[in-house]
Amino acid sequence: MGRHLPKTLSIGALLAVAILASSSAADKPGTRAAETRSAAATLAGRVTIVTSLESSLRGTFTIRGAISDSGSVQARRAVAASRVRLTETLKGKKGTIRLLATQICGSGGSTWRVLSGSGEYRELTGGGRGTGRISCVGRQPRVRLVHTGSVGTPPPPPPPIAPPGLYAGTTSQSDIVTFEALSDGHSIASLRFHQVRVRCDPDVPPTVAFLSASFPGRYPVDQDGIFAIAESDYTVTGVFTGTSARGTLSYESSRTDPFGTLRTCRSGTLTWGATSPPPPPPAVTPGRYCGVTVQTRSVCFDVTPELRVARFETEVTLLCNVQTSLVLKFVYGGTIAIRSNASFSAGINSAFPLEGGGLAAGLSITGTFQAGVASGSFVLLEPQFPYEGTWYRCRLGRTTWSASRIG
Repeated sequence: MGRHLPKTLSIGALLAVAILASSSAADKPGTRAAETRSAAATLAGRVTIVTSLESSLRGTFTIRGAISDSGSVQARRAVAASRVRLTETLKGKKGTIRLLATQICGSGGSTWRVLSGSGEYRELTGGGRGTGRISCVGRQPRVRLVHTGSVGTPPPPPPPIAPPGLYAGTTSQSDIVTFEALSDGHSIASLRFHQVRVRCDPDVPPTVAFLSASFPGRYPVDQDGIFAIAESDYTVTGVFTGTSARGTLSYESSRTDPFGTLRTCRSGTLTWGATSPPPPPPAVTPGRYCGVTVQTRSVCFDVTPELRVARFETEVTLLCNVQTSLVLKFVYGGTIAIRSNASFSAGINSAFPLEGGGLAAGLSITGTFQAGVASGSFVLLEPQFPYEGTWYRCRLGRTTWSASRIG
């Protein structure tokens, strides 16, 4: 049985701070859905339009060529300045086309152009020449008009550079990044990195602090899908590829503490990736979770309403100074994001200080929730610390644990 010391090892417990990176103005986020043109695929090419009109200016039509359609036609005639203008409304299976045929009175030839369209013919343009006499006076006798020429629709607009919607993903520190791409297709808003772990000099080894970076403003995305933000000691870059985005984040800040020491905190360059729509939230119930480790020691943590693991703490049995066995409590000062698959992890792969003057060579916390029970592992590499005048150098292997919700 190890000696149970009244000592707590913790990381960042006194350094857990929140730094809010804000812009000069926070624009109202846009809607999630982009407006899209409902036109069909691009139409372009030669056509022959044949309309057969009765004296009532009603009849039928057929179109061949780049467009293939048929249906009913209704015309309206107007005469002015020795010219007759016949407005024909063609109602087919794929939509409606309105065209205007113009002819010099007494001539057998005409010109025509598309006035408007609907359905698949929305935004249709074109025109050409025609045959068939349109009467300028009296009732229009039965006539067959043949219009030949070219028509086309403009190509659909390119997809938005930044497809609108909510985006979510993770950073290289296994934490969450979220933002919204706005309905204009070329700007983002509400960018947030939920937790950023930084190392602070001149302490040796550097101390650890946990920050939160929020950018509530509206930021442009250029024609190459790239955006960049430099605010409040943060630098963020990103690039869109369809409905996914990836980029980098870095933080560096130097400030003088109350004791006159200049402290510089850095995150290094982190990478991140996000997709839209976001992955579903994990099926985890917020509350207090407690259980035991494989060493039969206690482990407890909270799951916050934001679905993050907070105040992870566990008792561990350490083998120290060859023969001494010590039992101590460890507290993790940051919070840990729970992924969509209900797993979580946090790790530090270099030396960091422990509260009270000790240090450790590394840290790993992992866990997964399943059916209301969480299980995982805890690793604290080479912890060492002073206690009652003695410097203890200890070892701790990978310790597994399980915990259930207690409240």
